[in-house]
Amino acid sequence: MWRAPGTAGGPPAAVGSEVAGSEVVTEQLMIVATGLRKSFPIGSGAEVEAVAGIDLRVARGGCFGLLGPNGAGKSSTMRMIACVSPRSGGELSILGFDPERDGVGSAAGSGWCRSRTTWTRN
Repeated sequence: MWRAPGTAGGPPAAVGSEVAGSEVVTEQLMIVATGLRKSFPIGSGAEVEAVAGIDLRVARGGCFGLLGPNGAGKSSTMRMIACVSPRSGGELSILGFDPERDGVGSAAGSGWCRSRTTWTRN
């Protein structure tokens, strides 16, 4: 069900949105992450925090990349954005949809490209 930007249950209005009547004048946000966290169990009830509360805003039509050393949480972050892995905390919105509530369809328009592609022979 589609809802107008900025309405309850709809996508965020926009970056620095200005509203003329009921029409949003600025660009809609594609990805919004606030305090995004991901933890993994390591045994004995302990956890390791792979993503420690990041904030991210990507405008529709925008492009971004995550850079950092091995183990920094780049892949874990992208797996949450691509709806492959549930988040442990924080908020995440893809095109105004919550991946946990709305499922993988929310990531269909994200255009996510892995840095490494695996090819198989048929």
